[in-house]
Amino acid sequence: MPQFITLAAFALEITVTKLLVTAAFFVASTAYSSAQASKAKRKARDQYNASQVDRLINVPGTVVPRELVLGRVRKGGHVFFRGSIGANKEKFVMLVVLAAHEIDGVEQIWLNDVPVTLDGSGYVQTAPYLLSRRESGSVAGAVAPPEAIPGTIFTSTDGGEVSSGTTTTYQYIVNTPKARIRAYLGAPGQVADAQVIADFPSLWTAAHRADGIAYLVCEFWYDETAFPSSLPTVTATIRGARCFDPRTGLTAFTENPAIQQRHVLTHPYFGKRSTLSADEDARIVAAANACDILHNYGEGPVAMYRASLVLPFGSAARDGLDDLAQAMAGQWAYAAGQFFTRAGAYTAPVLAFTEADLAVVQRSADGSVSQQGIGISTHRARADKFNVVTPRIFDAAQDYKQVPVSPVKATALIAADGAELVQEIDMPAVFYAQQAQHVAGVSMRDARDPLTVVLPFKMSAYRAELFDTVTLTIPRYGWAAKEFIVTSRQWTLEGLIQLTLKETAAAIYQPDAAFVATGYADNTALTRPWDIQPPTITEGDISSGTDLLLRQSDGTIVTRVQVRWAPITDETLRFGGTVEVQWARIDSTLSWQTVRASPADEQVRIVGAPDGARIVIRARTRNTLAVSDWTLQLPHDVVGKTEPPPPFDTFLVLAQPDGTRQYNFAYTTTPRPPDWEGAEIRYITGSVPSPTWEAMTPLQDDNTFYTASPVETNSPIRGEWTFACRSRDTTGNLSAARVITLNLGDRRLGAAFAEVDNDPAWPGTRTGFVLAGSFLEALGSGTWATIPATWDAWNSWVTSPAASPSYTFPALDLLATTSGQMDTTIDALGTVLVELRTGPDGTTWSAWGDASAPFTARWVQVRVTVTATGGEPIPVLRSASYIVSAETKSEYINDIVPAALTGLYRIGTGDVRAPLAKTYTLIRFATAIIQASGDWTVTRIDKDTTTGPRFQFRNAGTLADPGLVDFYIEGI
Repeated sequence: MPQFITLAAFALEITVTKLLVTAAFFVASTAYSSAQASKAKRKARDQYNASQVDRLINVPGTVVPRELVLGRVRKGGHVFFRGSIGANKEKFVMLVVLAAHEIDGVEQIWLNDVPVTLDGSGYVQTAPYLLSRRESGSVAGAVAPPEAIPGTIFTSTDGGEVSSGTTTTYQYIVNTPKARIRAYLGAPGQVADAQVIADFPSLWTAAHRADGIAYLVCEFWYDETAFPSSLPTVTATIRGARCFDPRTGLTAFTENPAIQQRHVLTHPYFGKRSTLSADEDARIVAAANACDILHNYGEGPVAMYRASLVLPFGSAARDGLDDLAQAMAGQWAYAAGQFFTRAGAYTAPVLAFTEADLAVVQRSADGSVSQQGIGISTHRARADKFNVVTPRIFDAAQDYKQVPVSPVKATALIAADGAELVQEIDMPAVFYAQQAQHVAGVSMRDARDPLTVVLPFKMSAYRAELFDTVTLTIPRYGWAAKEFIVTSRQWTLEGLIQLTLKETAAAIYQPDAAFVATGYADNTALTRPWDIQPPTITEGDISSGTDLLLRQSDGTIVTRVQVRWAPITDETLRFGGTVEVQWARIDSTLSWQTVRASPADEQVRIVGAPDGARIVIRARTRNTLAVSDWTLQLPHDVVGKTEPPPPFDTFLVLAQPDGTRQYNFAYTTTPRPPDWEGAEIRYITGSVPSPTWEAMTPLQDDNTFYTASPVETNSPIRGEWTFACRSRDTTGNLSAARVITLNLGDRRLGAAFAEVDNDPAWPGTRTGFVLAGSFLEALGSGTWATIPATWDAWNSWVTSPAASPSYTFPALDLLATTSGQMDTTIDALGTVLVELRTGPDGTTWSAWGDASAPFTARWVQVRVTVTATGGEPIPVLRSASYIVSAETKSEYINDIVPAALTGLYRIGTGDVRAPLAKTYTLIRFATAIIQASGDWTVTRIDKDTTTGPRFQFRNAGTLADPGLVDFYIEGI
């Protein structure tokens, strides 16, 4: 396999003093240096550049370079014949060469800079080369000919009548062309111009065919008006050579730069290639297709890249190839007998290389190890940078004159460079201003991605061709499938394949893409040590609660907040770096406190944030060179503990002999939590196996928690109640509840026999009272006729209130004839009268009398009357309750073993009667208290006075015998 040679030509000149560059990089390599070129090459280049500038002149001469014309061009040419004829030499003839080959057509003739129109014979029909004058004429009759000028027609008359002798006179325009142009396209076998032969028979014969030459025959007739100073310069807009297109198999006119490159390559005076290989044609086709992609530059869809070029014979083929590559923002190279070309369009990678493909380390047969060098170039010198490009083109919109177009200024690059670095770039093959600006943009974007590497590869790289896009993955350089273009491929003396690769990116070739100071292709994915990022933290990464509590040596509990961050991969932080986490309580001071940790820890724990406080947290990273920005601050509500404390091991409610309620709770086997705050006890009337905590009444007030056991209170009143007790920690978490249901006797009220508490529903009989919320208010008797006449006189919603409304309690059955006394508690507005009546059966009643007098009866009923007074004009009853005091007897039967009871006292397992020690006429209250742990419940079945009250005990819903039971009995 022959060696591939390194590229030797640029496609775009980036130094001010040059018109073009001969290189394969599209301005991405270093600028062309005159010190690297020979004087002969420099002279040839100057001659070529001059030929591009002088397109619009006519140069006389018989020995002059011929020209190859590609695309649509306006040009003059060499005058290869000229002469004058006529008596006064008034006719001048000259023949102007347009191209040294057949062309596709002549579209427009220009005399000086004026486009002129030709008639079918080639005579110029445009002033000043077409002279017009008025002439007079006459015809017999009264009808003027069509050419007569309106307003100049007059007819002779005889006595006002038209006769056979009438004559009409008129004026008309006579046009005299002073120039004539005829075009010959250079077709094979074309004939000599007959008129030139006739005009110069001794100089021009039928043999002077100018075979294969496209030229103009220009004839001028002397006239001071048409030619006041000299003969005009003759130029023509022509369609140049027809080119073979391998995509269609046709030879036709084209503006495609890649197809034009093929024409140059196969031209006998330039590339001199008689045939091209299939691979070469495939590359040309790919480039041509890229050029033909339609793009709207702002004036409708056109091909992305078009070109036109005049190439003098004797110029190096590379000159034309350079210009055409430049027109398509592309690259070309000739290596190992093969032509390579590429248009300025992104191509997807065709090969993927990794470290495994490199041949850096070589081991010889004797076991010795050698290493191949790796070359990496990452920057361009400031002298080689540019951020403003002013293209110069032969602009079709400005009559194909060579003019500068609007500069392309890269604002981002100017800001990064600190100044405008201007380059003027000649683009001889570009004739469309918007395309030139796109090419200039590609040049600037490509120049900002200058990373070039030279690497030795194993044979796996044998498939790589010049201009292939490949990916390269080398982790130690931070390259993960980084895209490169192959710019050189050659064999080394060690038999390795050495590739030169330049970084690339799709955005470089995107029309109107932005300019990025650092380029679109990052040199490396490795972070710069001075460009570090803060850690990644979300609200979900911040936590506090039970799992993070810290128990100190003295037993106190400290709250901690944990802050986690995503793994940090930046090596400048992983080794020797720090993560700083700051927190502050949200208040007027916002005092920040700092915690530091290694990035590898991936977390810190904040100590000192108060329970329940709302704090904000921010973080940043730091290495030996730089400090990152802070993260966005995040809020967090500090939770000291989220796990509830364990429930108490025991919970008992006991009624003391004097009526006091005693509540017992304790941890006996379970350790008490270190952040234990106390116990909460609640109750609800009736037997409720699974009470709702929120529906129960707290035994303590809202800010009190019981921290010592037992607790003795006078609540609740007598009756059946369900109690629940929960353990509470300092965070406010509550344990599961311990629940117990039992009947309570009278509270500690001395000789209280019965108690009727205030009922806000007022279930008794209301006379003259109306329920107003939880109060009773005197009922008004006002009417529309008696309401106050004015607003000021209306000082109460109740008008004409009842004078002495009353409330009668529901009758109370004491269950046996009892001797007692009534104690009442009344809260009212007005004068209060409390009365009592008694009876034997709840039907027959005594008269109402003083409620404070002693009585003996089974049934009692109380009535409260409120009378208005001067200070309280409207009677109101806020609350009312009473207690019946009577002589009772009671007993405690303690430490009974239910399983040991016999006879009438033991009905079955968990089903027993209380063994009474006293004799009762009536048992008004009986309760049993279990002294055992577990899920125990007790149910009273009856209050039999003969064999004793019956109770059933269940553990977890199953009848069972508790270890010990205490009974309390009260009656008369």
